[in-house]
Amino acid sequence: MAQATIVALLGHTIGLNPEAVGAETIARAVRQRMAHCRISDMQTYLERLQTSEQELYALIDEVIVPETWFFRDQMPFAYLGRYVMAEWFRSHQHGVLRVLSVACSTGEEPYSLAMALLDTGLTPQYFRIEAVDVSPKALRWAREAVYGGHSFRGDDLVFRERYFENGTGGYRIGERVRSMVTFVHGNVLGTDFLADREPYDVIFCRNMLIYFDEPAKNQALRVLDRLLTPEGLLCVGYAEMGLFQTSGYVPVRYPRAFAYRKAGARHDRQPPPQSASPARPRIPREPGPQPASTHVREWSPGPAAPDAVSREPYRPEDTQAAVLENARRLADQGELEAAATLCETCMRRHGPSAQAYVLLGLIRQAAGHAEQAEHCFGRALYLQPDHYEALVHLALLMEHRGDTAMAAVLRQRALRAQHNAQ
Repeated sequence: MAQATIVALLGHTIGLNPEAVGAETIARAVRQRMAHCRISDMQTYLERLQTSEQELYALIDEVIVPETWFFRDQMPFAYLGRYVMAEWFRSHQHGVLRVLSVACSTGEEPYSLAMALLDTGLTPQYFRIEAVDVSPKALRWAREAVYGGHSFRGDDLVFRERYFENGTGGYRIGERVRSMVTFVHGNVLGTDFLADREPYDVIFCRNMLIYFDEPAKNQALRVLDRLLTPEGLLCVGYAEMGLFQTSGYVPVRYPRAFAYRKAGARHDRQPPPQSASPARPRIPREPGPQPASTHVREWSPGPAAPDAVSREPYRPEDTQAAVLENARRLADQGELEAAATLCETCMRRHGPSAQAYVLLGLIRQAAGHAEQAEHCFGRALYLQPDHYEALVHLALLMEHRGDTAMAAVLRQRALRAQHNAQ
């Protein structure tokens, strides 16, 4: 009886659906907290829970095991950058973007949001991020901002080099990023949850609703709707998309963004699906400024020159510049896959660089892989936000897809980069 009452108490407090985490997980958490409190009788422990909010949240910490990492799923963060620069910033040039991360856990998501916004070229005075979680323990971790290897997944960790400091206890977020996120303890099911806040332009609430029972899901959806501006963006988890089929929200047309907008709101036109590959670019031999109105010309491999470059794997003693020049020559001869492989190998050996990513993007674009090219140009801007060539070629890709607003923003950034370089 006491065990069932404890489960019901968790459901009432945080909307927990016991089936989502498993009865044994809850039972194990109760045993661990009882041992910590030196209580052997479950009824006595239940009485402790009912009279001590501190112990209740300690049990919640044991039940909810956060599973998160930086830039989890990636595409929602990529779409956020496009939405902000192509739509929000265009009509709020003197405003401040308000972003909310609900169920922020140990902080990886809100810090990822800050890094993603910085990578668009926005300066900190243009956005504010608030991050809320029900777990005091998770929030203490988030404020400490020190992370181990479990928080970094995949091979693309350029952001760690740019925004983290490597210390004896792990990687710590730099002060610039830490200062952009405000952490708040709160329960989305509370009657006064963020009642004193103005609505947010962007809400990330991913993989929280899957742990709720039906009444809690409905209540949380009403809260999120209240907190989101009429034109705002709501990002959820993949497994939660079905909840929005009849919720008055419409999905954003962007692959794997899992983002929604309020139905009936005035939205800027979504970019149409890509129906054809953009013109193949000429692989430049020497990077350098070009007029911002330059268009990518039709490119096709010509006959191999008499002194065609060797396709042998490059030697360890080769410099990065020599390897990339080799890759350019291969691309000019039509050996696109060999050139791409050489670029990737170069970055594995010498580390990622904006120049290498731009070249790889041009090669991928020449091969007709526009999405891969876009990713490469984006990675170049990750490393060097004012990289002129990356900005220009990414603008051209956006134009081809019909996203003229984003293309205009990128061209403006390219002009500023060119002006600053002079």
